[in-house]
Amino acid sequence: MTRLILIIGILFTIQCFGQTPRKNSLLVAEYQKNEEGVGNYTHLVSYNFIEGKLTSKDTVLSAPTTKGRHQGPYVRYDQGRNFVYQNRYVISGIGNVIDVQTKSLVMEERDNLIETRGDSIIFHRNNGVTGTGYLICNLKNRTYDFVKDKNFLIVKGLNSPNHKMGLAIDKSENPYKIVTYDQENKKEIIVNNCGAGTLLSAYSSTLPNIPLHWINNHDFLYATYSSPGHRMNSEIATVTIHQVNIDTKNSEIVAKIDSVPAAISNSGFSTNPEQKIIFNCSKGQFIIDNKEKKATPIKMSSVGNDFSIENNINKEYGSIITFQDKEIGRVWCIYSKARTTTGFLAVEYGEIGSNLGYPKGVKVWNDKTKEWFNVDIPWMSALIGWIEN
Repeated sequence: MTRLILIIGILFTIQCFGQTPRKNSLLVAEYQKNEEGVGNYTHLVSYNFIEGKLTSKDTVLSAPTTKGRHQGPYVRYDQGRNFVYQNRYVISGIGNVIDVQTKSLVMEERDNLIETRGDSIIFHRNNGVTGTGYLICNLKNRTYDFVKDKNFLIVKGLNSPNHKMGLAIDKSENPYKIVTYDQENKKEIIVNNCGAGTLLSAYSSTLPNIPLHWINNHDFLYATYSSPGHRMNSEIATVTIHQVNIDTKNSEIVAKIDSVPAAISNSGFSTNPEQKIIFNCSKGQFIIDNKEKKATPIKMSSVGNDFSIENNINKEYGSIITFQDKEIGRVWCIYSKARTTTGFLAVEYGEIGSNLGYPKGVKVWNDKTKEWFNVDIPWMSALIGWIEN
């Protein structure tokens, strides 16, 4: 009753001033425990805000996390990065596609996401039984099938800027290898030993991968860890950034980053709006200058929409969070777990000193109320992102 009165009050105030109510929904995946205390069922839920105030919670989709004896679809949000597409669809880290508007599962296939193109989501599958090749999920007619055009995305792997070469990781044996593919899909080993990927903690639910990044059509970067393959939470590693030229096959060390702790998720490269190369790891973000051969730490990482979070966690207070360069709070959190939209920020959080592999829930701040709001979720699978209604 109290919540209904709050909603009516908000809408009445807005109507009086002739404004359209601002509605935002925060999407979160939450586990449901079975009798054995295992989270084998997940609910995708939306926390709905009107003018910055939490007014309701809806369930978008519920599904088991594994097939097992269950014959229906299954969905997972705890492996890889989930994101919101077209302000309507959730694409999970394993390739599930959920329509938030119709509260339905578009597809459950577990294939590797390649890219998105308008109403088409492109995946790749490498399976001796069900087939190998590129597939397109058409969001309009909800079809999912192999691409018939042989010239479509013919280069395998991570494509170079001109799409003439591809990079991939050969994980058939340890240490892993980096291979290239040309337009004829001819495979060639270019790095014989690239380690075994990101040093992950015992609390991680994902598998280690090798960070790769094209600098241009001829040179790429990759990162190695000094303690490959280990998953001990107390360990630290040295990350080495390498640059390789695919024409000459020459390799050189660009930079080293010491004392990188074991991570919950994989490290990776990205490019910021100023076209600088960023390396993201559990120690923070670093600008990689391949010409000057150095890695420069970034104190505050932009998480989008004028929000920034301090990279390194302070043992006393966590991380400083700013909006439009003004501090709005200090939270025990990981900057890479933050999700933002215009004027709204949500971040997984815990008590000071707690293990963020098991967050207490989500903290939300917005520029309407200018206050923090806690959503405690005992069994959280993942913080997905925002939808603007």
